[in-house]
Amino acid sequence: MNATADTDLIELDLDSHHDAAGLGGIVAGRRQGRWTFLHAHGGLHRVADFVNGVLHGVYRTWFANGTAETAGAFRQGRPHGRWVEWHASGALACQAEYTDGVPSGIWKRWNAAGRLIERTCYRDGLAA
Repeated sequence: MNATADTDLIELDLDSHHDAAGLGGIVAGRRQGRWTFLHAHGGLHRVADFVNGVLHGVYRTWFANGTAETAGAFRQGRPHGRWVEWHASGALACQAEYTDGVPSGIWKRWNAAGRLIERTCYRDGLAA
């Protein structure tokens, strides 16, 4: 499906990796609102919010086995706020903070066994 100016559509599209089909709104040729992407086998792959074709709002991903992979948000195309990542087993992998796409605050990483392996404090995008 192709969108033309001033046309609102719901579109099914392949993502940039061609491994997930996406379903969501198109306004004036740009992704708009909540989009849902599915793995090739049909399971939930990603949920993302768009404003005028730019990531803005909720961003969540899931592994092919259905467990959560990433949870965060975007502000005008840049990661913003708290982000959490998990290992495919469901164990916590990372907790991070961004301020308009710049790493900030305390970041923590765990190995698949649940052991804290890294703790870094960021100020103005630099490890302090």
